[in-house]
Amino acid sequence: MKNTILPVQPSLILRTDNYQRLDSDLDGISHFYRYCVKDGKGKEFHAVPDGSTDLLFEIGEHGVNTYMGGTVLQVKEWEMEENCIYFGVRFLPGKALFPQGMTIGDVVDADVCVENQDLAGNLAEKIALEKDFQKQAAVFSDYYCPVRAKQAQKENSSVEIEKFIRRKMYETAGNISITELAKQSGYSACYIRRCFESVHGISPKVFGKFIRFQRMLHSIGENADQAQLEALAADCGYYDQSHMMKDFKKFSGMTPDGYRKELLTLKADAGKKLS
Repeated sequence: MKNTILPVQPSLILRTDNYQRLDSDLDGISHFYRYCVKDGKGKEFHAVPDGSTDLLFEIGEHGVNTYMGGTVLQVKEWEMEENCIYFGVRFLPGKALFPQGMTIGDVVDADVCVENQDLAGNLAEKIALEKDFQKQAAVFSDYYCPVRAKQAQKENSSVEIEKFIRRKMYETAGNISITELAKQSGYSACYIRRCFESVHGISPKVFGKFIRFQRMLHSIGENADQAQLEALAADCGYYDQSHMMKDFKKFSGMTPDGYRKELLTLKADAGKKLS
């Protein structure tokens, strides 16, 4: 999809220990990731809006806890258990696979504990038993593929409308009105909004803000040592720098320049790359 940005959580990449990422070509999955949290670091993390949903397995010496988390709506503290290994699945926006009885509305701006029996019985235990990251991803993929195939067979016309809306939003960096989407699609503005919110749990307008913010994160991450904020703001779809500054502060908890400086410091200390 044109100009699609893979959702990123900088705090995980830059502040956790032994962070690993494996990009996925499976329908609906952005990537798998794994990391651990050492002593004294459990409260150092912040989640930022990305429009996506994560399935996270927290593997400790006493068992596995499983969580489903949707996008946050603004920067939010993210506390984790120390001395645990975390294996995560980041779904692409609008593509999450939920346990029975759970919907996108349950997880937006929330982390919901999932009963492990709701995920194909012993899936969590199988993942915990594997010590190799790629094997963990393979275990989840073996579970996911047939379930996703059945899900795809049940999709109706509203899913195609949502795909159309999402494609147009990526193409325009979210700068397209509901009125224009209605005109191009032939459906009413009310129906378009309802279709989109049923899949994402947020409005198209809010999703557009997240698209621009995530593009800004990627752009600063790629050019942290020479970021020209005014030019980057325009490239990421903002009308002007003031709109970008307002959204960036709300969604990240810091200014773009403050974020750039922190990136440079953390990258130098950890040798990590934001991607």
